[in-house]
Amino acid sequence: MTEELSFKKKLLRVWSRARTRLPSWTLPVIAGAISGLVAWGLLGTFIIDLDPLEAEVRVMPSLQSKTVVELPPLGSVEAETHWVPLRFSVRPVGVAFTQLEQYISSRPTAEEVTQRLSEAIRAWIPEFFLWTALLGALGGLVAAAFLRSKMREAALAVLAGALLPVLLLAGTVFTYRAQAFREPVITGSLTAAPQFAGSLEKASRQFDMFRRQLEVMGATAFRLYRFLEDQSEIPSDAVRVLHLADIHLNPVGYDLATSIADAFQVNLVMDSGDTTLEGSEIELPFVRNAERFSVPYVWVRGNHDSDAVGAELATVSNVTVLAGETITIAGLTIFGIGDPVTPEMTRTLPMPEQTEIRQRFASKVEEVFEGLTETPDIALVHDRSIASGLTGRVPFVLSGHAHCTRWISRDGTLLLTVGSGGGGSYLRGIAPDLSAPGGDQPYEFQVLYLLTDPTRLVAIDRIRAEDGGTRLTLNRRQFEEGENVEESSELLFSSCPRGV
Repeated sequence: MTEELSFKKKLLRVWSRARTRLPSWTLPVIAGAISGLVAWGLLGTFIIDLDPLEAEVRVMPSLQSKTVVELPPLGSVEAETHWVPLRFSVRPVGVAFTQLEQYISSRPTAEEVTQRLSEAIRAWIPEFFLWTALLGALGGLVAAAFLRSKMREAALAVLAGALLPVLLLAGTVFTYRAQAFREPVITGSLTAAPQFAGSLEKASRQFDMFRRQLEVMGATAFRLYRFLEDQSEIPSDAVRVLHLADIHLNPVGYDLATSIADAFQVNLVMDSGDTTLEGSEIELPFVRNAERFSVPYVWVRGNHDSDAVGAELATVSNVTVLAGETITIAGLTIFGIGDPVTPEMTRTLPMPEQTEIRQRFASKVEEVFEGLTETPDIALVHDRSIASGLTGRVPFVLSGHAHCTRWISRDGTLLLTVGSGGGGSYLRGIAPDLSAPGGDQPYEFQVLYLLTDPTRLVAIDRIRAEDGGTRLTLNRRQFEEGENVEESSELLFSSCPRGV
């Protein structure tokens, strides 16, 4: 104990002598510079417009002099781009999907992309330097206030706080080598880089081809609908419900869905979720495609959707997000609840563990259902397994997730699973878990014709767009009045591969 006190006294004596020999401004300048660097690291988050993208840039002092480009949900790309001990993290936070699609469709060369980005970054650098100086000066001011420095020493602390980050940034700019990304370190799904490039090129061709034919397909769908109307008797007061799921960030899926909604004059859209791939911030603008429908839109969260996706959709005027509640629309009472598996679980947990989570959650769904004040006509879920306790207690369970269509009647409940409205996703080459079991998936939707009071199914239309959206087929299954299909126990239809 005595030796410890003696050491402290010696240390204080050395510090006291150093203070008397060094200029009075030394400590404020050092503290200001360090504080300025810390403030820059903590608050140095900037937004840069890289039309059609918006990117968030973060700067942190680091012994690894690198730039990391994060591309959720695909992974990241990093390279040692400069000499200065700083780490730059770049993450897209916003995207104008229409402009991005047009840009991809224009087939820009690598040189054109690089030039476009370089021009945007050069235009942004003066603003970057200004904000760097201001944040550093703020850090220096805090240090001066903490040390209770005199005016002159405080000014030097502020100057040092601003100067050190600016010098580090200048050193980065002068030593930066964009060519370092020719030998990057790639993590996540982007490790399949050639597949990624091929998927984008294929997606671009599909976008062009599909959208050129959308107008024709819409007219074709309308003619098919009118033909079936002439051949069958759908009561005029039947409620027409468009059921879709698993769009998976594919704008083509929404294009086709809106065309079907218009052609079939639906009264309501019900979405079983998986609108996105990862539920990341950059995907949020995409989900607002739901406002393109002129009818009410009911949605539940899928395992690829985050809570942020639901929050974004809840701000759309025609959308209702259900998370254990009911809503009555067009005479139909709908109960909906989101999937318990999150995007992070989807990425990290093996399938058996995800299945176990859903099995446990099914009992919670039962508890919520038992607490309802009125019995719903329809239960809307993502994976039908979480509604296993509702068979025999609700007339219809609508679900997705399987990326194929399956209709099952069990214990008086009709379980209707719809295929992928996004054709599995145009990014299936980047997200292999979305791949079709036997190749490219069709875009699939179904339209239900329901009578209310009492609720009865009149017919189901199964709609498929195949071959990249170039071939449209429609099959109608009618149910005669008095046909107790809900009371049978059988597989009515399935397009699912064996074992799915």
